[in-house]
Amino acid sequence: MIRKRTREVEKRGWIVLRAVGMGAPGLYGQDGRVDPRTVPNIPGLAGKKPAKILEGLLGKGWKVYINNDGVVQAVASADAFVRSPDYGKKWSKVLTETGGRVIYFGPGTGFGAGKIRVLENRRVEPLPGSQAFFDIIIRDGKTAEALLGGYGFGKAAQDREKKNREQGKVVFSRFTDGSEDARRSPDRSTHVPLDRISGPVVARAYLSGEKEPKNQAERILKQAGRDLARLILQLYRGKGRKALLDWDTHDWRSVKGTRVFLVAGLLLKPEGKQVILPAAREALKRSGYAGKIHIVEIDRLPAMKGREKKVGVWGAS
Repeated sequence: MIRKRTREVEKRGWIVLRAVGMGAPGLYGQDGRVDPRTVPNIPGLAGKKPAKILEGLLGKGWKVYINNDGVVQAVASADAFVRSPDYGKKWSKVLTETGGRVIYFGPGTGFGAGKIRVLENRRVEPLPGSQAFFDIIIRDGKTAEALLGGYGFGKAAQDREKKNREQGKVVFSRFTDGSEDARRSPDRSTHVPLDRISGPVVARAYLSGEKEPKNQAERILKQAGRDLARLILQLYRGKGRKALLDWDTHDWRSVKGTRVFLVAGLLLKPEGKQVILPAAREALKRSGYAGKIHIVEIDRLPAMKGREKKVGVWGAS
């Protein structure tokens, strides 16, 4: 597609730079290789060099630059944030007081995130150091990836459904893909493998309008909101634990004091806006941080309108 579009544009007399910017899951070493520990949901990427692979496919003269997709989305979201009409009046003072620090969360199947600095001229740039947030331990030895992405919601629903079946009930199984027959005949739902219960299944159960599925899904989503607040407070305090990729003192210091958290991905879906984010804000309020720490939904930023359809700045869904 890139080569085809390039030829079309060049025929019109334009000069095309042979350079491509690429955002993809995982963290990348100096040689462009994907750290296997950072792509648990896409094992095929482990140890590969996506930028080099694409350069080879494009041909001589092409250069591909790659960064983590969460960081790319963070930069785009922060850029929209500083372009908002109320930035100077509402946010500039907060950012000045905190060294321009902004953290972005865009959970999808996993947990995409990035840390950004807003400069005095309103330019944005990734903060130096590790951008790996997915393995920060939130509670009970469980990480952000395990608790705050679609994978984590699905696992919580699987555990709940196992207990449901022990009580002779089926709840989440009825909302799996291809479960229409199971909905008509609840007995069939007990034969649905538990691993088919995913994050989207939890969302469908919540939105179903049925009392018990909605209540059980809501409990999972509210817990996710409380876990999100725990993560935010760890970052604000600049102190926490990692499961896989250790942060040194500089990494924790780089996020300490952050008061603005941009959110996207599944947090902007109905279940996120109606349950997860209100629960997170309530937990922050109870901890005494109301008005001090700000969760900003990027789809409410005027500068973001229309951009989400052109680039994936809202994160995975």
